[in-house]
Amino acid sequence: MLAQRLLTLLALSSVVAFAACGGDDGTSDGPESPTPVRTAAQTTVPATSTASPCPVNPAACTLASALQRALASADIQAVLALHEQRSYECPGGRPQGPGGPFPLCDGRPAGERNTGVQMARRYSEGFIVAPPDYIRVVGQFLQAADTAASDAFGPGAFRLYSVSCLDPNAPPATCPRFAVVFSAILRQATIPPLGTGPGREVLAFFAATSSGQTRIESTWTGIIMANEAPVILQQGGTLFDLGRLFPYRLP
Repeated sequence: MLAQRLLTLLALSSVVAFAACGGDDGTSDGPESPTPVRTAAQTTVPATSTASPCPVNPAACTLASALQRALASADIQAVLALHEQRSYECPGGRPQGPGGPFPLCDGRPAGERNTGVQMARRYSEGFIVAPPDYIRVVGQFLQAADTAASDAFGPGAFRLYSVSCLDPNAPPATCPRFAVVFSAILRQATIPPLGTGPGREVLAFFAATSSGQTRIESTWTGIIMANEAPVILQQGGTLFDLGRLFPYRLP
């Protein structure tokens, strides 16, 4: 996973290659050596596709289908069940800058371990939240969608727009690391720690498949620059953080 400071710098300087495509998971790093944790609520997605044709690894399209069902019914618990959760050791004190398991460890003593979920904001930095906070943040993000609005790219409600391959050297059909990208038009909303403004944004899920199982590794929110909109929402192409994007729709 990317160091959160590196993500911030690359977001401002790179327009060609995805910053994490050298072997990380396409997200900002948390603290060193987090320990994976599986809970009873966590489930996995088999690397098989229910939609055809899929422009990338069929596991990405299977995940897209599961996420579309969950988001359509605002079942954030189902999204969390597909997400990797990790145990992080708190360093104590408060963050002095980017990096570390925050806000998960805000006010927690040094050495205490807590389970967290990785998130990030495009053109900003990553952060770690507790599972209940993940449900709250993503739920508030969905509630901010302006379902009465529309633009040249589609309705204001959340909709699946594309899937991507995050590894520039992998054939899309077998790409082991990918993203599933949704978008909506948002109303002005205050969603700590996101602070969204009005306009179209993305809700992207970065995932990887291994040994026939797929897990979401990080959830991203963020703005869409005007020159990025056709690539993300319409025609596909390559962006530094979202990889090689392919338009994809489900019924």
